[in-house]
Amino acid sequence: MVVPVTERAVLSLIQIHLITLKDLPLARHLDAASKIIEDEHRNDKLWRSIWDPAMKDHPEARSAEYDVLVNSKTYFLYNATLEDPFSTEFFVWIDA
Repeated sequence: MVVPVTERAVLSLIQIHLITLKDLPLARHLDAASKIIEDEHRNDKLWRSIWDPAMKDHPEARSAEYDVLVNSKTYFLYNATLEDPFSTEFFVWIDA
C-alpha cells in the first residue's frame, strides 16, 4: 500500500542548520589545500601524468572551498546522528 505524502508533510520534516565554511573542522586546511591547487595549476610537473587532464577544470581541482565542503559530508552525517531528529539508528548520505 502506498501512502501519499503531501508536500507540507515533507517540508515539516526538513531541518536547516546555517553554518559557514569556517565552521567546518576541515576549514583549517583551506590555506594548505589552496596552495596545493595553485601549485598544481602553475607547474605542469606537479600535475601527474596519470591523472586525467580534463580533471584540471573540475571543481575539486580548482577550489579548496569546494573540497572542504564535499569532504565534510561525514561531519554533517555525524552531527545528524547526534541530533537524531527522527529517533532512528539508520542514517545515510545520498548524493544527487
